[in-house]
Amino acid sequence: MSAKVSDEQSATKKAIADFKRNSIDMGVPVNVDYSLVLAEKVQDFEAVANTFIDIVKGCTGNLDNAVKEFCDGALGEDDEVTREVLMALAPKIKPSLKMARIGLGSRILLSLVLTYTDVITDFLVLKEYGEGGTKTRKYFQTSGGILIVSTLMNILGAWLANKNKTTAVKLRAMFLALIQLNPLVHGLNAWRGVKQSEDDTIHPFLIFLMVRIGELIFEVLPESVLQLFVVYHTKKVSFTVVFSILSSLASAAYIMTDSSMMDERLCMSAQKRGAYSHPLVGFIPNGPRAKVVMQLGL
Repeated sequence: MSAKVSDEQSATKKAIADFKRNSIDMGVPVNVDYSLVLAEKVQDFEAVANTFIDIVKGCTGNLDNAVKEFCDGALGEDDEVTREVLMALAPKIKPSLKMARIGLGSRILLSLVLTYTDVITDFLVLKEYGEGGTKTRKYFQTSGGILIVSTLMNILGAWLANKNKTTAVKLRAMFLALIQLNPLVHGLNAWRGVKQSEDDTIHPFLIFLMVRIGELIFEVLPESVLQLFVVYHTKKVSFTVVFSILSSLASAAYIMTDSSMMDERLCMSAQKRGAYSHPLVGFIPNGPRAKVVMQLGL
């Protein structure tokens, strides 16, 4: 491992030593010595870069102090150039990183509001079917069956995601799925940026996506179809049923729209040019209003 790291560092140093750039003022090729930029203490450059980004993104106190502490731990004593570059870079990238975090939180919050509004109204409609007597008994049974299947799928997903963990962890995850707290738990994990551990069989963000798509397939769409069918055949419309149908449609539309943009959003976030660029489309407008609109997926 050390030999491989040494070879990679040697190759990187050679590439940087041979690097030439055009002078901004004169347009003349100028040799640039970047040897000081490479820290002797650094062995995994990608990990260090990701750590630096996480520190800037998660900093709630003094950013300069946080970056200085990071540099003291990751850089050598002679890496003054790198230190100054990172100190100057941190305040420039912080607004975009913070905006991305706020945008992610806004999307997750809106998703959770729509999800739990839909779940609550579905249970209210189920109660209404139960109080309707023999005329609505079959609808009560069908609606209850849909909610049971949806809950069982959530429990199955919780077990699959935690099957390599202890029994206590599995039981807790399955209990949270039983009481319909799966979307909330996994939504918070996605917003906090919880990393995949060795015991995780599925990445935390993919679990959140799986929960949302499972909700769409096994609960939102079937309940919407059933409620529309009941309204059509009974000719009886209540405020609860109308609100439940509208909340189901809103939840379904949001899940499908946001999920369809997932690949593009991840692609833009991974670009070296920044979070607002795309390899095919190019740069996306990065004004404050455009950032908010794009991050909300509107």
